[in-house]
Amino acid sequence: MRASGWFAIFLLAGLVFSAPGWSQERELAEAIQQSHDMRAQGKLEEAVPFAEKALSMGKGIFGAKDPNVAILLDNLAVLYHAQGKYFSAELLYKRALDVIEAAEFNYQRALAVREKALGPNHQEVANSLSKLAQLYHGLRRTSAAEFHFKRALKTYEPALGRKHPGIVRGLERYATFPAATGRSGEAEKYRSRAKEIRGKNAKK
Repeated sequence: MRASGWFAIFLLAGLVFSAPGWSQERELAEAIQQSHDMRAQGKLEEAVPFAEKALSMGKGIFGAKDPNVAILLDNLAVLYHAQGKYFSAELLYKRALDVIEAAEFNYQRALAVREKALGPNHQEVANSLSKLAQLYHGLRRTSAAEFHFKRALKTYEPALGRKHPGIVRGLERYATFPAATGRSGEAEKYRSRAKEIRGKNAKK
């Protein structure tokens, strides 16, 4: 399955900021940026070592079966494909797809187990919904991502309380979906609510 070229941008936009160590996080981000810059300049061979470094670091930080690593696999595969190294690219695409499919299955299974054991309004259920939403967002399955983000937000509210800082982040993240599909009024509603909650928390 041939993936599109959004991967490096997606990583730079926020994925690496979930990494556990700031120095590793910064080094990973730099490797991704260098690979992206070289590719943008048409220097495909020079981009490969940076993409390989990012992949190696990603495996160490996230684990080989993490969806983040699938993104890094695809990033390297795109470079191989652009150089006509189709066999190597195809192997990486397949590895990336396997990781993504396994992650989706595991996230869905975790969600089902947690809903059954803890009930639909538990924070752990919201966490599972959020992971699925982020995975679908990265895959550009926008409708599925928005559906799960919205469910996660509705679940976090009774679990954490409507004024919890985590709700603010959820509101701001969810607002990106209606904004991206031309529903500016709806997006502004969520941003305004996030701003209001943040303001009230700041006064305490």
